[in-house]
Amino acid sequence: MIQVGIDVGAKFIKAVVLKDGNIIAKEQVPTGFESKENAAKLFKQVLQKAGISRNKVNSITSTGSGRKVVEFATKSITDVTAASKGTTSLYPEVQTVIDVGAEEGRSIRCNNEGKIVDFAINEKCAAGAGSFTEAMARALEIPLEEFGELSLKSDKEIPMNAQCAVFAESEVVSL
Repeated sequence: MIQVGIDVGAKFIKAVVLKDGNIIAKEQVPTGFESKENAAKLFKQVLQKAGISRNKVNSITSTGSGRKVVEFATKSITDVTAASKGTTSLYPEVQTVIDVGAEEGRSIRCNNEGKIVDFAINEKCAAGAGSFTEAMARALEIPLEEFGELSLKSDKEIPMNAQCAVFAESEVVSL
């Protein structure tokens, strides 16, 4: 069985091709302003990389904040469902999923069967999400790749009042 998953996020569109549950190809491109067109192009690219023709695909599932632009999808699911199903199918013992995107983060709790029991989403202006992390690294003039490791070496907290990535970046710049 050939399945394709397409995640249209705020910053990137990701696509994966599965053959009998195994990943055989994956690609990503920036979302850009033409998300519908970029998703269609990415779909063709990832199929080409997999060596699969469109008529061999059994299902196409879209997810992400822009999932509705994937008009050729046979199914559309929420980010929470995609993150929990994807994680628990690869790692059945996992019961907590933390998914951080460009604009929001989510924590998902699953039971022993992989079903969603509860979840929470932070939707406050990218606070604590990928865009926020990028903005803080930029403001501190630290390469993003080094940001996580450096954060673990910190020995004090810096209180911040802003819940918005743009305002928080201004606070950090003024330190």
